[in-house]
Amino acid sequence: MTTTTDSREKMQNNYRAIVHKIDTEQFFEDCEVTLRDAPLPPDQTVTNLLSEILKLYNRRIGKGLGVFNKNQDLSRFSVRLTEYLQHPDDDSFTVFTRHAMSLLKAQMEKQELSTGGYVVFAHIGTNNGTKRILAAMLRDKVGSAIDDDLNVTQRIHLDLDKLHVCCEVKIDGWIKNEGQYLSFIKGQASNSTPKYFLDFVGCDEFSDAKTQTEELHRAAKDYSAKHIPREDRVNFYRKITKYCEEKLHENKAVFLDDLSRHLNEELPLHFLEFINEHDYKISTGFEPNKNSLKKFKWIGGQNDSMSLRFEARLLTSKKVLLKKGNSTLRLNDDALVIFNPPQKIVDQIDEINREET
Repeated sequence: MTTTTDSREKMQNNYRAIVHKIDTEQFFEDCEVTLRDAPLPPDQTVTNLLSEILKLYNRRIGKGLGVFNKNQDLSRFSVRLTEYLQHPDDDSFTVFTRHAMSLLKAQMEKQELSTGGYVVFAHIGTNNGTKRILAAMLRDKVGSAIDDDLNVTQRIHLDLDKLHVCCEVKIDGWIKNEGQYLSFIKGQASNSTPKYFLDFVGCDEFSDAKTQTEELHRAAKDYSAKHIPREDRVNFYRKITKYCEEKLHENKAVFLDDLSRHLNEELPLHFLEFINEHDYKISTGFEPNKNSLKKFKWIGGQNDSMSLRFEARLLTSKKVLLKKGNSTLRLNDDALVIFNPPQKIVDQIDEINREET
């Protein structure tokens, strides 16, 4: 497997961003909100901050997927976002984020253990043409620094190492109603976007096991074509299948970070990063679909005259060979030769055998 990762999605300079602050009082009293009057100037400092948030969100952290709640009373965030996108200028962006802070304040006051911080809103364009709305909550930390007189001092920094509260909306996907256009950080323990933040955004989490298992299969095919030697691809699929089947037997969810580590101990997050970077619609934790897992193990298809199905592992054992010249499918040396096999079978074998172009 290659040790290099793909070219990363990078933020362009065409963005609009603002920061507000929300503090939670002791004994769970009302939250205090401090609002900024205008977007941040698009200087290099702000660009660096947004690029770092986007990098962390895309590369390191698994995501849950969802859509806006269809009940607009439960998704006022999307209503305000629609208003902003109708007139996307600095003033309407500021108004949108101020309304959003009111919604966040109301949700946080319902949650006893909610904690405040700085809330960053950004309307971002990236080098692959994606436009998104990003909402992230950051907290600060005290760190050491050296001043001009070489004295050690304490300074307050944004704690980007703990980006646990963040969500994004893919604008084009939302407008076109394409699947799960809303994503958010989803961890296995406390390192995940809290419920009050998802309620503030109006997110309905997506959990279709069949669709997500099929999307995992699509991601595995694309990944293996790029990073797995041809002779190892069937075994790569088998490892995924065995892992998912074990989770099904244990009534546990499949977590992509665990699966990624299982697939490659030397590069434990390589598969996870690939999924995040290429925007496959897979939640970080999901229940696999048993029938959809068969796509990892079996090759099959039919035409008007025949139906054929066999285990993919037979390809690597040379018990099934595809001869493309005259469309011959040989099942072994002395048993059966099938001419003009179902095209679906040919396509599946080609997917396993194809090289990166």
